[in-house]
Amino acid sequence: MSSTPQGSRFRTSTPVRAITSTLVNRSSPSLPPATQTYEPLVKSVLRYRLSRVFVKAALLCWAVNTVWAVWYLGGLGELGFGGILVTPFKFTTLLGALTFWISTVTPVIVLRKIFLTPTRTSSSSPKTTMASALTKRSTQPALVAYALSSVAVAFLHVYVQTREEKLTVFVKSKKHPQYLNGRFLFLVISQLVASSALLFRNLLKDRFAFRWVGMSSQSPSPFLQVLTSFFVSVVSISASLPLACVVFGLGRMVVLPSLY
Repeated sequence: MSSTPQGSRFRTSTPVRAITSTLVNRSSPSLPPATQTYEPLVKSVLRYRLSRVFVKAALLCWAVNTVWAVWYLGGLGELGFGGILVTPFKFTTLLGALTFWISTVTPVIVLRKIFLTPTRTSSSSPKTTMASALTKRSTQPALVAYALSSVAVAFLHVYVQTREEKLTVFVKSKKHPQYLNGRFLFLVISQLVASSALLFRNLLKDRFAFRWVGMSSQSPSPFLQVLTSFFVSVVSISASLPLACVVFGLGRMVVLPSLY
């Protein structure tokens, strides 16, 4: 039998050690929370979109109020071409556009900003969409805000039309010294019906839900969007007018006789 050699050449001065690796002990980098990486980016994008919406809405209100001011002052026959060019930059025109923007545009945009949600309503029919929308906490504040905004526009119109004596809140009658003006009531009722139609449209389209757009999907052209919005607005206003007439007639026959 052979024995284990014990010569000097088989001896080592230092013990054998394993080769250390830095790959095993290296810890994975910690990821920052979503509040530091994802949310600031989303908020910046939404802030940019909100600023664009405010600017576009302000320009539209300025254009609408300019057309209204030109018509109110007599048009081309009274102002002339130079007067029409100066009218958009008058203080009264700018003040009216600002008031119109604050009373009509700002409540709608602020409501959508407050109640914006990332999840859309899953429903199979308009009936289920309305049923689920009525249970949300955003429906009642939206209805109140739209109604107050529409009434504010009605009073703003009455204030501007100071030369129109038939468009006052009260009129004289044979039975009562102060009688509610039927024209003013119809104006307020038509505004309330139009605001209700706007709320109905927003609930069906789920306006308070964020619209997610895929990277591969192409956004529609701005001209097509403006044309579609104009067509839908004309249809909703045209449908609101007969309904306002029905509500006004029922009010004149049922409500007003009980008050006077």
